[in-house]
Amino acid sequence: MEKGNLYNSSACKSDLTPSDNELFSPEGMVTPIVEREDYNPNERTEESQCERASPSKRPPLNHTPQQGTPTHRYNTYQNPNQMTENIPEVETNQNEDANTHNDQNNIQGYSTNQKRGKKKKKKPHRTPFRTRAYLKMGTLNINGGGSRTTLHKWENINQIIREDKIDILAIQETHITEEKIQDLHTRYPRLYITNSRDEEKPNAMGVAIVLNRHRTRWRETRMIELKPGRAIIMSLPWKQNETLNILVIYAPNNDEKQAKFWEEIHTKYQENPDLPKPDIMMGDFNLVEDAIDRYPPHRDYEPAVNNFQTFKLDHNLQDAWRREHPDRIEFTYSQFQNTTPKSQSRLDRIYMKGDIVGMCYDWQNKHPGICSDHKMVTTKLEDPVAPFIGKGRWAMPHFVLRDKTLMNEIKRVGNEYLTKFKEALDKNQIHEANLQESHEEFKHKVQEMVRNYTKTAIPKLEKLIKRKDDELKEILKQVKQNSKCTQETEREHAGNNENKKSTQTDLQLMARAAKIEEELLQLHIKVHLKIRDEIKAKFWREAETIGKPWINVNKDIKPRDTIYKLKFTDKHGRLQYATKSEDMADKAAEYHNNLQKDDSLEPPETREEKIKEHIDIIEKHLSNKEREYLEQQITKDDIKNAIMILPNGKSPGLNGITTEFYKKLMEDFDKDTGKTEDEEEEDTEHPTFDIITYLQIVLQDFTSRGPSDTSNFAEGWMCPIYKKNDKTDIANYRPITVLNTNYKILTRAMTTKLSNVVHNIIHPDQAGFMKKRSIADHTDLVHMLTYLCNTEEKNGAIICLDQEKAYDKIKHEYLWLTLEKFGFPEKYIQTIKHLYSKAETL
Repeated sequence: MEKGNLYNSSACKSDLTPSDNELFSPEGMVTPIVEREDYNPNERTEESQCERASPSKRPPLNHTPQQGTPTHRYNTYQNPNQMTENIPEVETNQNEDANTHNDQNNIQGYSTNQKRGKKKKKKPHRTPFRTRAYLKMGTLNINGGGSRTTLHKWENINQIIREDKIDILAIQETHITEEKIQDLHTRYPRLYITNSRDEEKPNAMGVAIVLNRHRTRWRETRMIELKPGRAIIMSLPWKQNETLNILVIYAPNNDEKQAKFWEEIHTKYQENPDLPKPDIMMGDFNLVEDAIDRYPPHRDYEPAVNNFQTFKLDHNLQDAWRREHPDRIEFTYSQFQNTTPKSQSRLDRIYMKGDIVGMCYDWQNKHPGICSDHKMVTTKLEDPVAPFIGKGRWAMPHFVLRDKTLMNEIKRVGNEYLTKFKEALDKNQIHEANLQESHEEFKHKVQEMVRNYTKTAIPKLEKLIKRKDDELKEILKQVKQNSKCTQETEREHAGNNENKKSTQTDLQLMARAAKIEEELLQLHIKVHLKIRDEIKAKFWREAETIGKPWINVNKDIKPRDTIYKLKFTDKHGRLQYATKSEDMADKAAEYHNNLQKDDSLEPPETREEKIKEHIDIIEKHLSNKEREYLEQQITKDDIKNAIMILPNGKSPGLNGITTEFYKKLMEDFDKDTGKTEDEEEEDTEHPTFDIITYLQIVLQDFTSRGPSDTSNFAEGWMCPIYKKNDKTDIANYRPITVLNTNYKILTRAMTTKLSNVVHNIIHPDQAGFMKKRSIADHTDLVHMLTYLCNTEEKNGAIICLDQEKAYDKIKHEYLWLTLEKFGFPEKYIQTIKHLYSKAETL
């Protein structure tokens, strides 16, 4: 019943990964790429970025689809049910105004529910526009993770990679053996750990690269050990046919050893030209290049710095964060011992090759939530050749349903509309009331209230962390300003009291900054442990029980297949490829619209005669009692049962309103109506909202009048699932349409009524989609026939017929005539026609 059965509730879970290939300098200017020969800028300007970001209106195709057929318009065309293989997907925080609706739900793509006929104004971007196809990487010194007292840190690392959506994490001071790594792989199937240790000092040093198996092509990696326990380089497949070489460093702390270390690494590359040249270098360098990166500020050991810079310049590596923030003061390492002044420095850094340094963005320098005197530095690296994919559709997060204040406000708004509907019914002005338009208004108001709530609903600990972070930034900013003023007046006021006062003020500010760092460390640990305890409690409650959490834990997560290009034939018959998202969406829409095009060469009269001749063989019909049953209006019980039957955790449509939302309103109303009079008098602040009566009025209006001109009732969002063969051929993708929840409620109610009467008119050989019948019946029959042929030594054949694109190519007129022949009431058939009359797929 659900739009030609295109919707598969188990295939689409909730929201989506993407990219653009524009490079920007720290000042926001476009930076051309000159070093990569294979790179094609493809008109990558900020203006074109903005233009690509907004959904384009598709021009009408040259043909007209059959009447009553859903038209297809696309805003993107991506795989909804898998993880990104080499281009990780954003999974947003539930507290953000985001496009996700639970942690297991991942759909790649974007879609904007845009009103028909109106173009969205393009707002200028103050910062360079970024797409969401990226590789998130980070570096962290964990201060040991191999002993009994520190081995638990790997559980924290697993949590960090999951929560922060990190794809590559470089770790220093691992202190771990190969046997323990194998055990970690068993315990944490998300992680793939490549480690290097010094056999002479197994409980010291150690560097590792941890890959997220769900989001990287970890099986195809190759690791080379440059210096045991100190330096490794990994080649990781990236983009379509390229490799990203990542060098991870844990440099010695001793000055002489540091200088010798960089000299050895540089010599090894000179003597072995076949070694992969690093595109990215990150880790704990135990030195800084500039005095600004230390407090108290001073220069590091010059021979070590010179050797390091020689290696860096030889490989065209740049300090990407410092390039973007040339004057900012930030530190990644703090001495938390009781020393005055506190020593702080930016030892943990990420270097990028010159041709990709402009692709990194969203830098973060934060405490990871584990006991370490180092902070974790992360950044995102864009894939410049990935198709643009937007934010995805918005979906209501589950946690908002637990907020009583928000739900009470929604109930008050719903009651206003319900009162309006009842007044229209009493005055017999149902047609003038525009019920469907009012229902759309109610849904938009619910969206707005939930969006506003998710922007402000921040836990207290996160608010405190945000306040401390802002305070720390202001202190460091003040120190920087004081430093500039001191340099300007140093010569004029050398040795006077004002200069000494400034120095004392800086000491006080940095002491305060160090104290805030300690507080932030403890706050992050507290948040980290709280989340960990919640996960443990959920695991103990739901482990080894039949349900989604336990099934998802043991399910093999497949990487997502990003569609990079789609082939098509131009007007001259030449094979071409569409690579831009808008072009691919246009070609996909054109393909699906052409499927519904009438290619028949027969005259309409001849076709009608053949249809009548074919359906005349139908002998079974519905009884009068069954016809009367189907002709009845949808009741409250029908709607209530439909809502209860709909499964939880499934993708909502473009309006983002979930099944759980309707269930929550229904449960609350049942509780409120079950209260005693005394309880009702005490509870005057909580309104009651009869969602079942509300939906009954709206759905009855739809079945009797059909969809209004502005209704989005039958609006769907199509996602393609790759099947097999050529990935550039749109015909090799299975279209899955995600539908709005109110559409599902109506079709579920109709399907339930239909299933109660069709057993007498559907042949027993039809086993699928029928109550008390199973496809296993046919499987058993095949086994029996095979056994019979083998036993009696008879030759047999099984013929399997499958109609290509059956739901798209069968004429709806044929379906209507078939239903009439079976004796279905006109009202029931008309309701099905209403579902298709203004159906639109984005």
